Amino acid sequence: MIVQFKTIKGVTFEYGENETQRYWEHVTNEKTYLLLQPKLMPTYWAIIQLDSNGNCKPLNCAVVDQDGNIIQQDPLYNHHELTVETWLEILANYMQSTACN
Repeated sequence: MIVQFKTIKGVTFEYGENETQRYWEHVTNEKTYLLLQPKLMPTYWAIIQLDSNGNCKPLNCAVVDQDGNIIQQDPLYNHHELTVETWLEILANYMQSTACN
């Protein structure tokens, strides 16, 4: 498998996938931050934070129709352009914000 990295706002995310999902992750000593896309739902994205005990804290999710319009959304953030880079930028902004700490 080819290892892919994206650095957004100084935060480096690594791409991975398994049988059921694709994901970009950033791991710190205390937490793991994930942008997830289930393979069976290619228009669904979720931003998730896991603590060191593996407890999950969903931070944002959205379902997008074929035209790119949001049809369901967690209201933590508003999204207009739902590219991977945009989602990772939102996650990087969250990680660098006081809400994260």
